[in-house]
Amino acid sequence: MTIISFEHRFVFVKTRKTASTSLEAFLRRYTVAGDVVTQLTPRDEKWCVERGWCSCNYAADPEVERAYMQLCMDDCFDEAMRYIRSAKRLYVGHMPASKIKRLLEGNGYRWEDFHFFTVERHPYSWLLFVLLYNNSAYHERGACEIDLNDINERARAFIESEGFLQRLNSNLYTEEGRLLVKDVMRYENLQEDLARMLTPLVGTPDMSEFPFLKKNAQHLSPTDVFDVKTLELLRRKAEPVLQLAGYER
Repeated sequence: MTIISFEHRFVFVKTRKTASTSLEAFLRRYTVAGDVVTQLTPRDEKWCVERGWCSCNYAADPEVERAYMQLCMDDCFDEAMRYIRSAKRLYVGHMPASKIKRLLEGNGYRWEDFHFFTVERHPYSWLLFVLLYNNSAYHERGACEIDLNDINERARAFIESEGFLQRLNSNLYTEEGRLLVKDVMRYENLQEDLARMLTPLVGTPDMSEFPFLKKNAQHLSPTDVFDVKTLELLRRKAEPVLQLAGYER
């Protein structure tokens, strides 16, 4: 999901497998009717709407937003997913910062006037969550089964696949290797980094209200699951992330 707050002048650039859904749900309380708040997946959208935090202004037709919200509230999660995938949307989740920048400038805003931020995760734990999270299972049951069989083989096959570098989150918040965001928060210190970043924009946030959605493999340590060969291969391929987020090798 993308969030653009015109009132508080911040833009959240969503990355993958970084607790970004939980972060989006938390940020919704700081948005108003004129902001851009793209939709979450159906189960999480319902959770937010029940608390009065609705998505808005992301579709070309407001009726699309109302119809999607109703399907979510009726627990028609599969139908809601099919519906939103075919709908015309101006803003979508996982939208690169470069595209958000162009859209803002095309509407007369200066991207320098907004505080762009995102969240990154150490490549080791990011890979673990990528391999263990099953979106279909989450839609159906609200939870995912964890299968560690042959995980190192699957991990190395994924890392060496042709499209692996395009899956790295750094593609969403950089352009030609240059950072387009002012803050890259770390998943490992998310609540602390978020409180520091939000305070000058919206006031001191109450981090006790931070939700935890899509929990799956947080209790697993990647160094206990992946072998040395897998970790070394990943370290080489994910070097841009390590540098941009300041992770130790």
